Amino acid sequence: MKSSFIQRNIVSIIIALFIFSNVVGASSVYNVKIINPNEKTFCTIYSRTDEFVETILDISGNQPPDTPDISGPTNGKPGIELGYTIVSSDPEGNDIVYCFDWGDDSGQVCIGPYPSGEEVTISHTWNENGTYTITVKASDILGEESGLATLKVRISTSRTTTHYRIILYEIFHVLKKIKNEILDFYL
Repeated sequence: MKSSFIQRNIVSIIIALFIFSNVVGASSVYNVKIINPNEKTFCTIYSRTDEFVETILDISGNQPPDTPDISGPTNGKPGIELGYTIVSSDPEGNDIVYCFDWGDDSGQVCIGPYPSGEEVTISHTWNENGTYTITVKASDILGEESGLATLKVRISTSRTTTHYRIILYEIFHVLKKIKNEILDFYL
């Protein structure tokens, strides 16, 4: 009877350590002494949460997903939505979550989970001219993270349009001078 009480206490402490460690951080190390008053003995539990989870869930061989491939346009205009395709594979075939940073002040966006190897399309709109670096990483559903994939995108108004505006302005300015010279000549 007392032995089962002690076993329940041990299990309760381990569960509490697991829950508490998720708040504190997975790299925390705990040293807990459990004393059995009937036998005048004690045992010590040394537990790191990640080791505990690996043992209980048998995920010790989990590998991170491959660094994602990202493809899509590298040039665009302000206010125009651009689409990007991302794909990554996980060695164990675990589902994948993708987290993006668009290089502007819009913050990080995470989407998923998606099956390993499935192409995913996501869109973004930049409102200001500039060169932005998209970064994306893949995480499997067990928490292993890939390396970062990057893609530079240049957002600007078209040079051709700007060039034509300058030419039209120059033509208008020349025509205005001609008109003024003609009026001055005849008046």
